Amino acid sequence: MRIDLPPEDWKRLPIAECCDIVSGATPSRSEPQYWNGEIAWATPKDISGLDGLVLEDTPEHISLLGYKSCSTTLLPIGSILFSSRAPIGLVAITGREMCTNQGFKSLIPKKGVDAKFLYWTMRRNASRIADLGTGATFKEVSKRVLSEFEIDVPTLDIQRHIAAVLDKADTIRRKRAQAVRLANGLLRAIFLDRFGDPITNPKGLTVRTLAEVCTFVSGGTPSKSKAAYWGGTFPWVSPKDMKRTVISDAEDRITEMAFQETTLKRIPTNTVLIVVRGMILAHTVPLAITANEVAINQDLKGIVFSQGLEPAFGLWCLKVQHKHLLSKVDAAAHGTKRLDMLRLRQAPILVPSISQQKHFVDLWNSFLTFQQDSAKQYDDSDKLFASLSQRAFRGELRRSFALGKAGAGEHCDEA
Repeated sequence: MRIDLPPEDWKRLPIAECCDIVSGATPSRSEPQYWNGEIAWATPKDISGLDGLVLEDTPEHISLLGYKSCSTTLLPIGSILFSSRAPIGLVAITGREMCTNQGFKSLIPKKGVDAKFLYWTMRRNASRIADLGTGATFKEVSKRVLSEFEIDVPTLDIQRHIAAVLDKADTIRRKRAQAVRLANGLLRAIFLDRFGDPITNPKGLTVRTLAEVCTFVSGGTPSKSKAAYWGGTFPWVSPKDMKRTVISDAEDRITEMAFQETTLKRIPTNTVLIVVRGMILAHTVPLAITANEVAINQDLKGIVFSQGLEPAFGLWCLKVQHKHLLSKVDAAAHGTKRLDMLRLRQAPILVPSISQQKHFVDLWNSFLTFQQDSAKQYDDSDKLFASLSQRAFRGELRRSFALGKAGAGEHCDEA
């Protein structure tokens, strides 16, 4: 039960009073005439890696016959897509008329409800709604549960004001994330130009499987019920920390007792970390390298490269074959994505001369200052966005708040 109270001039309303809630469906795949038409048809994977708020189009389209053959609903522009299973809580705004499969409970805002405000509201409440999901194979949120879930709704002008503030903050956050991606993209291009694709090996270099040039280290989670294991100084890395290519710290830290009384291992400096389990694997295989000793949870593996292979070079040899690694991801019985270790062990690793490896690593090091500065700016903007979001939904946006560092040239007015 929610116990936080909205501002006095806001209303707390069930979602059903703010929106029409509609489900989707899938036309029969065995009927070719139902497919490749003019009607956009969305699935949760179409918004899992969406850069921005709006889904402008979909990879798949259905025909009018396909639309009439099932119980999907044509959504107007400005509807809110909310994934209700596998996973719960992905959110987007429709940029054109479209329908969906059964993985959504979509929201059509009623009069007096701003679409972008509703988007940010659903983003804010996604984890709470996900906790209400039920099901044995995978969790799903029912239409009844979503209908009854209460959200805080101010007047329309305040809704639009909040949406504008969060839009601007999110735009800056995404631009800074893009700067990090562009830097990584340049390094990828340089690697491929010098060494070629590890999958096809056009340069004819020596190739080994990953298992032949490394040892793997597993992680774990010390008991959360034992407070003495937690709140120490030793970084304990989980997938949420894998937003950077170089890992030196983590959100959670453990004590020496956690190592003494459990089987948890210390992961050495210059170990490559890879996420092998979690829903992020639906679209990304996060990779990083440690700048100091850390511990890891069970959703990661540590890759300790043997002599003759520079760890940072091995990292980039894996990073440039991201699509190949992503193709090896499958789903566990309970729906969680996983990167199968047998497949990971077979990933090809190029082995050029040590001097060639070190030359590339030196080049990468020259990029790190820029990357780390960009990453810090992203973290700052991410924290600022979280702070603005908290204040917005407490009704506290009352004064001008500058976004970013001085000279960024981008501000968000709250007045």
